[in-house]
Amino acid sequence: MHAALKFLEGLGIDPEILLLQAVGFIILYLLLRRFLFGPIQNILEQRRAEVESALDRSAEEVQRAEALRAEYEIHLARIRDEARQRMQEAVREGQEAGEAILAEARTQAEGTLDRARAQIDLETRQAMQELRHQVVDLAIEAARKAVHETLDEERHRQIVDRVIGDIEAARSS
Repeated sequence: MHAALKFLEGLGIDPEILLLQAVGFIILYLLLRRFLFGPIQNILEQRRAEVESALDRSAEEVQRAEALRAEYEIHLARIRDEARQRMQEAVREGQEAGEAILAEARTQAEGTLDRARAQIDLETRQAMQELRHQVVDLAIEAARKAVHETLDEERHRQIVDRVIGDIEAARSS
């Protein structure tokens, strides 16, 4: 050990100072370990636990997000189905309404046609009646001139009406 001390002195190192520095270093190390490394180790451990907890929460959030996404997709599919059904129902209702409108229009057109036919029939009968009166008047005038006798006009009208009625009855049978 004496040789080691001489070797250190030859290098210009005082062994007492070296020993003192070594003891000071060991004391400093023990103090740092007790008051600095321990709390830092605890802080690092707490941080590690927080990170792991955050990762676990993140994994749970991802699972919840996936569950919500799946639920959303199911809900969206239901909405699409409902929309499709509503559209089909609206188309069906539109077709039914169109058919009802067409049926009503046909009914109204047939009613209008029936009324027009009835009006035409009425006007035809009135025209025939007027024509009959004119024919009666002409026949009376012709008969008066032909016979040169005067019958009263009412009597002539009755005779001509009866003759025309006989002719019409013969034609319709």
